[in-house]
Parts: sequence; C-alpha cells; structure tokens
Amino acid sequence: MQVVQVDAPAGLRTNGAAPRCGARASPAADPVRLYLVQMRELPVLDRQTELEVAQEMERARRIWRRTLLASDWILSRCERLLLRVSRGQIRLDHALQLYGEDRDAVRLRLHCTLETLGGMRRRSRRLFETAISPRIPVYRRRQAWKQLLRLRRRAARLVEEMGIRSRRLRQWLERMQRAAQYMDALAAQGERQRLARLVRRLQETPRTLGRWLAAVQSRQAAFE
Repeated sequence: MQVVQVDAPAGLRTNGAAPRCGARASPAADPVRLYLVQMRELPVLDRQTELEVAQEMERARRIWRRTLLASDWILSRCERLLLRVSRGQIRLDHALQLYGEDRDAVRLRLHCTLETLGGMRRRSRRLFETAISPRIPVYRRRQAWKQLLRLRRRAARLVEEMGIRSRRLRQWLERMQRAAQYMDALAAQGERQRLARLVRRLQETPRTLGRWLAAVQSRQAAFE
C-alpha cells in the first residue's frame, strides 16, 4: 500500500516541533490577554476623581438640557406634555425622571410650573413679534430680542426642574433639525409666505434657529 504524505496548512505548520502543552501565547496572539495587559498599564481613578468626573459630566448634561429648552417650540412641547401628565393622560414616571421624589409633591409643583410657563410663553410670543416687525425701530427690536432670550432662559430653568426625560428632548431636537432644513429650503426657493408662517410657528428666524442648533450641538459634544 502506498503512503501519501499530506502537508499541513500553512497556518498549522510547526516546523517539526510539536506545541508544548500549557505553553503561553504571546499577548499579541491573545486579544483578551492583550486587552488586560493594556488596561493594567492605564492609571486607575481614585474615588474622589471619579466623583469629580461624574459631577462634571452631569453639569455638562444640565447645561445641554437648558440650552435645548431655551426654544419656544421646545417649551411648547414641554407644556403640552406636562399638561397631559397633569390630566392623567400620561403616567408621571413615563414623562419625568422622579429621582425618588414624592409624587404628590411633584404633581403640586407641576401645576405651579404650568401656570408660570403659560404666562412666560405668552409674553415671549409678544416679544418675538416686536423683534421681527419691520415697522418697529431697530433699537427696540434688539431690546425686545434680548428680553426674549432672557425670558426663554428663565423658562428653560423652570422646566428643567421638572426633569423631563432626555429621550423626549432628543426626539423634539430631531424635529427641530428637520424644520431648520425645511426653513433653509424655503428661503432658498423664495417661498416668503410659507417661510413667514414657519417662522411664527417656531418663533425662530433661519438665523436664530441656526445659532440655537449650533449651541445645542456644542453643549451636547461636551458630555458625550
């Protein structure tokens, strides 16, 4: 009988030496071991440093949320959501991050927030009409816009205290991003009437909406 010699595949050739049982592979040949070696070389944060990093991330997240909330359209979504919660149409914990707070106390604060927010938004819309009116002197329009921005920041701080879940804020932000693209398209096409209606609906001009989105994205990059 003829014996046929079969060569081993290139990756399995041992050059005549059988592998030793229990022999250690080099770190480069073992991805898990390589990862553990690299992790051992990294400095470990102590408890105090971990707390400081966590606090800084939370501070950046809070700034992002307040920047995002300083938009009349976003505030209108918040107002509608809080109103539905107050009517029992949406569960409290589905809309808000409670952090172990007493639910009765949250509901009481919710009603106060809605009352205050409604007044703020009505004043905000009046200021916006002043700020964009071509019949009003420029200095008064600029003054109205500054007052409007301050009022929106106050409203944002008020709503932030309710702890609306970030998931909902992100969904509204995506809609505003699409609205900004649509607004730019209308401006490019010269659709003045449709653009004017959208400006009043969003309470933003193409320029102010672009600045707001840029600020939100900048704050978001600080903690993600």
